[in-house]
Amino acid sequence: MVSDYIRYAREDGAGWRETGKAMGLERAAEESGYDLAELAFQQATGQRLGSGRDDYAYRDPSFGWTCRSCGEAITDRGPYSGPADDERGHKADCQRHADCQRHADCQRHADCQRHAEEIAAREARWADDDQDDDAGEV
Repeated sequence: MVSDYIRYAREDGAGWRETGKAMGLERAAEESGYDLAELAFQQATGQRLGSGRDDYAYRDPSFGWTCRSCGEAITDRGPYSGPADDERGHKADCQRHADCQRHADCQRHADCQRHAEEIAAREARWADDDQDDDAGEV
């Protein structure tokens, strides 16, 4: 069930850092010193939290989702090397992937005004969804 919510968030355009915030991993990141985005990806792929790429000697974890911009199945390898390397499967002309690559230099997408507006709108939609769930609507 948690993986469905993570998949929905990634398909909705949320980055791994934003997904980690929604998962409530901020305190774990703060206490462990690990990046929030990395912890979210590790949780999504069943890795030990805080293991980072150290576990990759034994396996190459990924998380699958469908890009709403190009319609392709994406093999997401995490928040490590940037979208050009980490998000495999986008069509060559995918607008979302192009936008992500263009803004990959932002340490946090919220640093960019366009992304800040997208994040605020997405968080408002998610809050509305939570209220609907609490009211018994799905």
